[in-house]
Amino acid sequence: MQKPTTMGEAREQGLEGYEAIPGYLLILKHGLMGTFPALVSEGLELFICTDLEVLKKVWELLPKRQAKLLELNLLANLSEKIAFNAEIGDEGRAIRILAEEDFEALSRQPDAFMWSPGLLSLTGEGVVPSPFN
Repeated sequence: MQKPTTMGEAREQGLEGYEAIPGYLLILKHGLMGTFPALVSEGLELFICTDLEVLKKVWELLPKRQAKLLELNLLANLSEKIAFNAEIGDEGRAIRILAEEDFEALSRQPDAFMWSPGLLSLTGEGVVPSPFN
């Protein structure tokens, strides 16, 4: 069976193997409309973590920018490593779950993670507080 691309498709296939759990994103902190998350550089792929320790490791590899931690309610299939934002409903798109083993493989590549393009930092690199505090 093919992985569903929307929550509606997941419901049609049956929700066996899915569970309601929290998930976490790192997003840029700004005063604009829109969300600028951390991405897997290859393919500019959005990801979510169900393990905060993995996301902390991603944070260490990202260019330092003002960021915050966003917690979402997920409907997740951990064996398939996909999740849906439970608050969006049937139109919600599948999001890749980044597990420890995925992080380990990706982190061997230079610049494996990046911030979503669109915002420029005017403050420079400097010392940036961790969003995990």
